[in-house]
Amino acid sequence: MRRMGGGPVRVALVGCGTVALRQHLPGFRALGRDRVDVVAFASRSRVSAQAAAKAWGGGAAMERWEEAIARPDVDAVDICTPNRLHAEIAVAAARAGKHVLVEKPMALTLEEADAMIEAAAEAGVVLATAHVGRYLPAVRAAAGAVAAGRVGRVHTVEVHYAHGGPRTWAPEADWFFDPGEAGGGALIDLGVHGMDTVRAVSGQGIAEVACRTGEVREGVEYDANALCRLEGGGTAWVKASWAAPYGSDRHLAVWGEGGQLVVRGGRLTLRRADGGEEALGAEEGASLYGDFVRACRGEASPVPTGEDGRRALSAVLAGYESARRGGAPVRVR
Repeated sequence: MRRMGGGPVRVALVGCGTVALRQHLPGFRALGRDRVDVVAFASRSRVSAQAAAKAWGGGAAMERWEEAIARPDVDAVDICTPNRLHAEIAVAAARAGKHVLVEKPMALTLEEADAMIEAAAEAGVVLATAHVGRYLPAVRAAAGAVAAGRVGRVHTVEVHYAHGGPRTWAPEADWFFDPGEAGGGALIDLGVHGMDTVRAVSGQGIAEVACRTGEVREGVEYDANALCRLEGGGTAWVKASWAAPYGSDRHLAVWGEGGQLVVRGGRLTLRRADGGEEALGAEEGASLYGDFVRACRGEASPVPTGEDGRRALSAVLAGYESARRGGAPVRVR
């Protein structure tokens, strides 16, 4: 693993759109400038790069991502571009000796994901995937409860991710509706979170997916329902939707032989086999960005890896293949 000195991890942000401004920069800012500093901002629009640099409070703005990753004062690259560009930038950054954090989905194909993983391994750098869903405090607490045996052997998981569509939070991001840029609609955008959440909470991999996609608008699906067979013998239902007029919605339920865990509205409830209920406290304090910075520094960190990103992507791609086959089950590669 590439080691760093005692100063802050110096990051180049590639892609300066909504997710970068609303999630990534605030996530890094919360760690303090003594831990991380974003020193370069690259965007197809120099105006966007300059705006992001201003929001951060400093840093160089540029239009070419190649310039950002080549800078000697950059230790890590944070990729927030349209999905089509993730693999190309990540491979180039790894080969330049930079640690990589890439937005979900990590790539559009498994071949791209494998190339990213191989490049990071050969360079000895961190490759992390921005699966922030597993960092929600109640979701982390649910994963901890499952690991502690609070519900016994898990046999069913239900995960819903829904909102009113990309334009409700990123009005200018038309690339979400271009299959060549995004790879699909709600399933690859939100369903990939669901697949990762199933794995993170249940502790089981996804072996097979049977999926149906719903209404197609502007060339992509607005709704998808995937029934998954888990490697441990259980099942999972992942629902992803851009057709939620009431706004953002996340739901998680885990059924085990000894009880049920339910996350709704950010609160976690344990329903025990004896019929009683118990409110479980959320696990506060952890962050994707903190884990990534610690991983870059060679410290122990449970950051979602490139392998995690590949597994979630593989389940999503199996879902698309199943939908093309009329819902027939497809094995996850």
